[in-house]
Amino acid sequence: MATITTLHIDFDPDHHDILRQLHAVAPELTALKLIKKQCPTSGQFIRHQCPWNNAFAWSIDLSCFTYLHHFLLHTPATLVDDADGEGKEKDLLAVWTMKSARLDYITLWYLADLAGGTLKLWRCSFSHGWTVLVHADPPSWDQFL
Repeated sequence: MATITTLHIDFDPDHHDILRQLHAVAPELTALKLIKKQCPTSGQFIRHQCPWNNAFAWSIDLSCFTYLHHFLLHTPATLVDDADGEGKEKDLLAVWTMKSARLDYITLWYLADLAGGTLKLWRCSFSHGWTVLVHADPPSWDQFL
């Protein structure tokens, strides 16, 4: 039986248990890229529809992937308020990963469909916690895992 270790998948706004469903079919993922689609009717995002808004539940679902080393989230939604964005991102990542001992890299690409989108690669170390390795201008097309 083949094992899926890397997965790049688009998911719908109403898919709140995406991590649990992915874990059921691919528990040995080492790299996961989730792309949150816009609402098909309006093309807009409603923040309350994002599954990561419940950070503690998202943390539990992420922790199920015991081999997950790199996680990328691509969304047109916002993750944090602009004021002290990096500090709030770091706090958010700390909550998301409090149960995930192996997750070393997280790439956040939010407000992805806007000109001022945010693209950052974060790395977790024992001595410094979550730190930004790269803060880049998002490309015009998606080329990452």
